[in-house]
Amino acid sequence: MSPDPSMAVREASSKSAHQPGFFRRILELILLLLTSLAALFYFKSAEEAQVEKRRLEEELRRVKSARDDSAGGRCAVCMGNPLEVALAPCGHVCLCRECADKVDTCPICREDIQDRTGVFVAT
Repeated sequence: MSPDPSMAVREASSKSAHQPGFFRRILELILLLLTSLAALFYFKSAEEAQVEKRRLEEELRRVKSARDDSAGGRCAVCMGNPLEVALAPCGHVCLCRECADKVDTCPICREDIQDRTGVFVAT
């Protein structure tokens, strides 16, 4: 009897399906697929976190700037102390008490200072 060709194909496919290497390869491919999906998920999460971080930093910068502006700002010389002195005759309010005692010209308009008046800037 001559061997049936379809029978030979079935035997070859059943042998390859039962080989330990075949199942191991399928398992490796599934694991590779899962790790690829996990990497994509984590990359997307990291990207979203970075965008959110940039947005929050910008919002914080705007809030700090608005607070400093509404709080009357800071001394034009030392940039640290609040504004406390009005200069005459120009009328600029741009210095703290310490710096007002040390300068002879207005840091804004460079006019000679004739008088210094303490002010209270409402916040």
